[in-house]
Amino acid sequence: MSRRAIVAGATGGIGGACARALHAEGYELVLNARREVELQTIADELGATAVAGDCADEAVTARVVDAAGEIDVIVHSVGVLNPQSLTEQSLADFDNVIRVNLRSAYVLVRASLPALRPGGRIILISSIAPKLAMRGTGAYAAAKSGMNTLAAVLSNELERDGINVHVVSPGPVETGMVEDTVKPYASLTSEDVAEVVRWLTTLPPYVQVGEIDVRAAARGPYGRIPVGGSSNNEASA
Repeated sequence: MSRRAIVAGATGGIGGACARALHAEGYELVLNARREVELQTIADELGATAVAGDCADEAVTARVVDAAGEIDVIVHSVGVLNPQSLTEQSLADFDNVIRVNLRSAYVLVRASLPALRPGGRIILISSIAPKLAMRGTGAYAAAKSGMNTLAAVLSNELERDGINVHVVSPGPVETGMVEDTVKPYASLTSEDVAEVVRWLTTLPPYVQVGEIDVRAAARGPYGRIPVGGSSNNEASA
């Protein structure tokens, strides 16, 4: 029986790395992202099905699920940072950050549940931002905190159906989001995060793993060279 996975946010650094990692494990893939040309490029590379559009939109997500059929793994790696202080950020910007980071996860998971096989896994890419409470990340941290709580509730609800829910919360990763930070950080690569995702898919169905915090060493013999620290105002993963 073929194994099937949905990867949302597949044109981002982490999402693309997750798609490649699951492809290497033999998964048939349905990939989703808003950037249609870039999405088709990675789909062609991996022999995957591409469904372009905003997965916070129920009609788009329905097409994604229909294209997948029965599902074994869902990876949600959709995100936008847009760092601004509360006094600078418009309500429209706040609403967009919540929609992209949180609503899209809710809509995708909700639509996919009837198609998830027992033993299936929902893997949400979150962030350590809620724990750090960094200036300018109020909307983003709130969205990711909401995602984390949503995952905890879903884990309780879906355990009886044999479905695991995982949260992977990376520290800074070498993507456009890191370039958007106010100071440089020791950063992971997208492939580092994808390896955690791949590992989760290899576990027996009865093994419960909740949130995993992953960060790069900043000191010692394996300390990473800091990257990022620009003043750009928009970034997406």
